[in-house]
Parts: sequence; C-alpha cells; structure tokens
Amino acid sequence: MEGLIGKGEKRIDAYDKVTGKGLYASDYKNQFPNLAHMKALRSPYAHAKIKKLDLSKAQALEGVIYIMTGSEPGIDWDQYPKAAIIAEKEALWAGQIVALVCAETLEIAEKAVELIEVEYEKLPAVLDYYAAIEPNPVSVVDPEYETRPLGFSDRPGDRASNRVSPNVVGAFKLHSGDVPAAMEKAEVIVEGEFWTGKKTASPLEAANAICRYDSDGGITLISNGAGVHGVIKQGICRILKMKESHVRVIQPYMGGSFGSRLNPYVEMITALMCLRTKKTVSFQFNREEQFIGAPSNWPCVTKVKIGATKDGTLVANDYYLAEEIGACLNNTFFSGRLSSSGALPVYRFKNLRMDTCAVATNTVPAAEYRGLGCPEAEFGIECLMNQLADELGMSPVDLRLKNIIDKGERDPHGELITSIGLKKCLQSVADAIKVEEAPVQDMGVWKKGRGCAVGGKQNTPLGRSEAEVWYNSDGSIQLFISCDENGMGATTTMGQIAAHEFGVPLEEVKVTKGDTAITPYDNYSASSRTTYNTGNAVKLACEDAI
Repeated sequence: MEGLIGKGEKRIDAYDKVTGKGLYASDYKNQFPNLAHMKALRSPYAHAKIKKLDLSKAQALEGVIYIMTGSEPGIDWDQYPKAAIIAEKEALWAGQIVALVCAETLEIAEKAVELIEVEYEKLPAVLDYYAAIEPNPVSVVDPEYETRPLGFSDRPGDRASNRVSPNVVGAFKLHSGDVPAAMEKAEVIVEGEFWTGKKTASPLEAANAICRYDSDGGITLISNGAGVHGVIKQGICRILKMKESHVRVIQPYMGGSFGSRLNPYVEMITALMCLRTKKTVSFQFNREEQFIGAPSNWPCVTKVKIGATKDGTLVANDYYLAEEIGACLNNTFFSGRLSSSGALPVYRFKNLRMDTCAVATNTVPAAEYRGLGCPEAEFGIECLMNQLADELGMSPVDLRLKNIIDKGERDPHGELITSIGLKKCLQSVADAIKVEEAPVQDMGVWKKGRGCAVGGKQNTPLGRSEAEVWYNSDGSIQLFISCDENGMGATTTMGQIAAHEFGVPLEEVKVTKGDTAITPYDNYSASSRTTYNTGNAVKLACEDAI
C-alpha cells in the first residue's frame, strides 16, 4: 500500500462535527439530570475596595447550594490561575469574581447573584503600561511583591530589582557586543516606539467545565480545556491536594482554543466547587464573561533603535520591551523574556542591548495566547525594517534576506543555529504574492496593499508525550493518545502516522483521545510540538507493536 505521509486525508472527526453527532463539553450537561450550576458575581470596577459583602438574601433563596467568596477557608489563592482568583478585600480588575454561586438551576444561580449586596469603594486604577510604569502610580497592583517568597525559582535573574515603578514585577536583560559604539559607526539609524493592543481569544465554544463528585471521593471533570494530563490533572492534584488515582479528566471535542484554554481558570474553580458541595456542577462562561473574565494576551510596548550601514548590513539593535500582564498577583511567569525571545532568532544582531520587564495593570490577567508575545515583540522591529529599506532605497525583501541568520551561525543567546528555512520561505512568499508589484485598486472603500514581514519563535517541546497502540487478535488497530485536538487536525495526523506504519488505510485505525483514565500521558499541545512529540511517540509505539 502507498504511504499516507504528506497526503491529505478526510478528517476522522469530520462526520461527527458536520452532522452534530459529536459532543462538545457543554453538550454533556444533558447527561447529568441533577446537575448544579455555577454563576459568578463580578466586579464592575477596575479597582475597588470591597467594604461590604452580604450573602444573606442569596443564601436564603430556595435552591441555592453554596456560595464561595474570597475568604473561603483553606484556600491559597496564590496557587490558582490568576483569572480564577476570587477577590477578598479588593477587586483588581473589572470582571474579577467577587462571589461564586452554586444552585440547583442556572436561573436560581443568576437570581442569587442579583440578591448579593456589595458595597464598593472605587479606587484609582492603572489601565495600561503608561499609567502603571510611573514611579508613583495611582495604583500599585501587587503591593506585597517585595515581601512575597521569591518567585522565578527556575530563573532567579528574572525577579525584578531596582524597579523604576512598584508595578514592575519581572525583568530580563540580554546584552551582547557594544551597542553605543556600534550606533556611533552606523550610517543609518531608524527608531520608534510601538504598542500592541489587548486581545482576548474568542473561540466558538466559550470556556466551560462539568465536574462530577464520585462515590470514592474522587472527581471526573469534562471540559474544553487543554492538557488533560500535564495542565488540568496535574494542576488539580497539586492545588487541591488530590491523589492522581482520584482525578479523571476527559476532553471531548473542543470548539477552539488559540492558546487560551491552556490556562485552567474554569477547571480549577469548578473542581473546587464540586469538592465543596459533593455534587456534579457546571460552570459555563457566556460570551461577555469570555471577554471580561477569561485571560487575555499581553500587550507589549517596545522602543526599538536599529543601526545599519548604507549597504543594508544591520550593526546594532537597542531594544526595550515591556509586557503588560494585567492583575497577575505573585507573578512568577512574566519577565519580558518570553516575548523578547521572538526578536532574537531572525536577524544577525552582533550588537544587542535588550532590556525587558513585566508590568502589572488593573486589567484582566494575561495568560497563554497564540505566539506567547512574540508577534507583539517583533512588530516594532518589522515596521522599522520597512522604514530602513525605504531610507536605503532597498527592497524590503532583499534587506531581510541580507540579514537573516544563516545555518551555522549563533543567535544573540549564543545558540548554534542548526536548521533554518526562513530565507527560502520569505523568497517563496514574496514571489507568490508579487510583493514588489503595486496592487490594482478597484476604487472601493478598501485599499489593497502588499507587504512582507518575518518573525521567529523559540518553541519549547517541554515534557513527554506517550502513545499506546493495540494490535488486536482480529487484526484491527487501536491508537490511544492524549494530545489536544484544538481543531487543527492532530487526531487525524496521529491516525495517519499509525496507518502509515502498519500499511493500512486510515479507516482501519480507531483513535481514542483525551481521557486520563484511558489514554497515556501527554504534557499538552502547544508551541508547535504536537506532530513532532506525539507523532514520534505514535511512530515508536507502532514500531514496538509491529
């Protein structure tokens, strides 16, 4: 039989999805007749002191099961995903949960939320980098930053010191060469300041989870979250102090993610409510909550100065970046390192001064989002590359081709580049879209244009991926995997690999995925790791079975 690698195949989930037969996480509500429902009361203010929180009327409403607040006993909120933290004394962003109701029906839960009486004292807020970076800002988002236990245990150099503002909660520096001296010798210099806006992932299916309390004291959680083993189950076991044998996580079809569902902000709080009530509970975000209560990306402010010679050779990059991370208390994740990594693996900068930081604001906390800040970090550089090409009278494609790092060279981290296809990719795209030709305008309201930009990202294939293959007595083949199917066709890809190894049609491989009680460990699907990591696990499992 001819091999299947490199060939398009009909997706194995296509029929289920187009006919409506396939079940998404929210569809499972119909399978639990006594399902309890959760609804959040959220702060209307970006920053406010909670002077009074009266639950008495809501608690007296028939059908209310439990109301959770920030003073819930035995909870260390610092361990929870930032967007799942319930405000206790102060609300730190508009949309933060102030109280979480669990009731017999969604209608009762919504009514109970209306009955909760809250008295707020509105406080000044910093809503963007420019307000937050002031030496004496009107709001300090995490005033306990200096007194908290040291974060960044894996990279202590990223903990901010000598802070220009109390809202700076992480920092990273990378210097190579002599930037001031190189700038003095540069024949052309371009510079600018850039800001990329705050965005929220908006997949077709809003975040939701159902958690069942099992008779042995364990839980079974069904959600559209990503990373059933490495993110959700491990997080629940660590934060809620549960045995791995007592936590089962199931991922049915997902209605998209764009990185945002790698943060278990719904799963963790739903599991906690399940354990408190010992009932099967559901927490479903609506579209408004998806924008005000779910994590966003992190905007980046960059100040970039690039020096070059008249022949277009780049000689120096003086680069500042600030990640605007929202109300991330006890930040141990952001420092500028993540975003700025995208600015490093593309061009040959022998002289680089990179100073970056993370800045907290009174906005929804930032978390995983497509690209992890790299496109935002590269935006300013690419704008200046086009400006530099104009000033030099060069083609923007030729300028980039002249300066892209080659195989065998080292990037500013000192890493040896062993494989890079960027020049070929750029030239192919430029030729395909005829980037040098002026587009024909049709006199409509939309103007047509052509341009080019390049970007890099240092992918991180962290953690292990496993696959299990059964070759049954009747010759049928079963494949068990736990990588995420965000909609990109990973399940079909894994089936193709198995079918190719066995030399059978794709239809002969039955794929089971995303159930921690059945399918083997996989960390999560992100950073373009799935086909490489899980795909190789599938290949090895097939070879072992054969």
